[in-house]
Amino acid sequence: MVDQQDNNQETPMHLVCHNGYMEAVSLLHEFGARLDILDEEERVSLHRAASEGQTAVVRQLVKWDKRLMVHKDEHGNTPLHLAAEYGKGLCYE
Repeated sequence: MVDQQDNNQETPMHLVCHNGYMEAVSLLHEFGARLDILDEEERVSLHRAASEGQTAVVRQLVKWDKRLMVHKDEHGNTPLHLAAEYGKGLCYE
């Protein structure tokens, strides 16, 4: 249930990462939510956090799974690309 996808293939983890809800991110992870599920744009939760400048969430996700940093979406963008594209400089420090 923690990995249930909506019509856009987004999971609860995608949504809380996008909005920077760190407590919810931790709680979902504690209950076994996967970090590598793809949404309709082939983005993982780290893409969502990075594109919104959610620095604390980005750091925690990378701590849990460094492999997320190299995942490319349907356009070939890594989370770092999205952080830079959307001007979220703190995320790529």
